[in-house]
Amino acid sequence: MISPRLAAVSFALAAALPAFAASYDGEAPFEKAAETSTVKLGPSDAAPPAEKEVRCFYFPRLMVKELDEREIGDTQISYMIGGPGQQIPECTDKPIAGERKLHTEESYFLGVAADRLFLIDADGANGTIGFRVYDPQSSRELFRDTIKLDSRLREVAAEGGKLHLAYTRAVTGSCSVLTGGDKCWQAIRAKLQMPESPAPECRSGYEAALRRAAEEACREQGGDKVSCLKRETDDRGTDWNAAPTVVSYDVDVTLGSTDEVARNFAGGPVACWPAD
Repeated sequence: MISPRLAAVSFALAAALPAFAASYDGEAPFEKAAETSTVKLGPSDAAPPAEKEVRCFYFPRLMVKELDEREIGDTQISYMIGGPGQQIPECTDKPIAGERKLHTEESYFLGVAADRLFLIDADGANGTIGFRVYDPQSSRELFRDTIKLDSRLREVAAEGGKLHLAYTRAVTGSCSVLTGGDKCWQAIRAKLQMPESPAPECRSGYEAALRRAAEEACREQGGDKVSCLKRETDDRGTDWNAAPTVVSYDVDVTLGSTDEVARNFAGGPVACWPAD
């Protein structure tokens, strides 16, 4: 069992000891775990070599457990709902009485906020990454969407039986704004239910992505950098501009008690870049 001090207060844990494991960092808008524990389970079959481990996060009302065997995403994500006088379990890969498993694939634990569980995909695509929201009482998935890679949820709040989220949404369109112009943009805008607006300036985003791709290729190749950059840039040429446009924009989302979702454009700049 973990320390008697913690057992005495059960799940009513007050001290915050931040830890980083996989995708959880305990930074706002998520709760900081009052205690964390990591138990090594021996070598995995992953390359490069890494140890399997189980990570546990103790919150005032929840214990969350990740079993990580160094595959793509956790092997298992589970949790327990705590109550007054309930004994705090050890962090172990063995089943725990009362433990509830989430049915997920290729995900990591992201955090707890507003009495909801948040998971994030193990891998992203096109500069976006998916996240999901679960209700601990039912283990039911409430919501999923894609967020701009390397950005964070800005706000998570519960009020009047509704859950409010604010974040930078990122979605891959079906055409290129560079080659398709306003017709392409209006199709993307309508699909994303954004307000009417002229097409955003996407050329700089495409050019920046092209420079990064060329520089990465030249780092691997070595040799004369100037000629390499020109060759790599020219080789991509027109095909690069024809890549589907990825659009990011700020949203405010409200999840109602009956699963209705209201997603509203929050204003601010619209960014765009090419899909991978």
